[in-house]
Amino acid sequence: MDFKNTQELAAIKLDYDTAKYKDVNVNGGELAEGYKAIWNTTQNKLVTIRKYRNKALITHNELMREFTDTVKGMKLDLKGYVTEMKAGNGIRLMAFFNNKDAVEDGVKPGIMMENNYSKGGVKFGLYGFRSDCSNSMALSSVYNKSVKVEKLAELGGAIETCINTATRENEQLKKIIQKAKEDILKWDYAEGLLSILVKGIRHREKIKDILNVDIKENEITRWQLYNGLTNYSTHGEGLSESAKNKFQKTAQQLLVETKFNKVKLKAQEAK
Repeated sequence: MDFKNTQELAAIKLDYDTAKYKDVNVNGGELAEGYKAIWNTTQNKLVTIRKYRNKALITHNELMREFTDTVKGMKLDLKGYVTEMKAGNGIRLMAFFNNKDAVEDGVKPGIMMENNYSKGGVKFGLYGFRSDCSNSMALSSVYNKSVKVEKLAELGGAIETCINTATRENEQLKKIIQKAKEDILKWDYAEGLLSILVKGIRHREKIKDILNVDIKENEITRWQLYNGLTNYSTHGEGLSESAKNKFQKTAQQLLVETKFNKVKLKAQEAK
């Protein structure tokens, strides 16, 4: 579900699937010590069984309520979307700040969060949105910062910390983008990098189609190659949420220097 501002975010009906812990019984009723079942109470269905660590099970509705209250309290205006995953057992929110300036090349800072009953805990990360092409950009690896919360009482603080990081540490992202824009790659070399990053031929060919408009004199920048992947992740037809997430993680390897060096090494070894 899309929302254009914080007011629309607050108006989203909180009727997502809920869940709770249940005891696990084995051998005709004996309690399985140290384990709990995660039960989707909306669907009356087992999600998974895992070791119990005395952590709260945060529901999607609790997360969305706390996130909205925190954003409103910080007087921020957000635009983005919320999507359900894993047949209702997961949700993901990605949003950027309407009332914050672009960092570089039309990229606005933002936040992403994900709650998955099968894994436990809420994950927060950093996110960007490139207005020129409406590309979504997962940036947690770029900033080398992400947060996981397993207690309801810690949610508000974690949300606020992640938002502050996204809005205050933009100089680092600006330098990373500028460096990627200055890094010019020969197209045949860029194709080799793409072969390492994207194994599926069908996906790879579609990304090449996107990149064809950027090729000049048989060259392309590392920033353009990155945007080709995020463009496909954002706008590619028929991609599942897990596939979109995978391509976002893959694209970040082009911006993080240490990871990009490993990709280049693999490309050299593959020749």
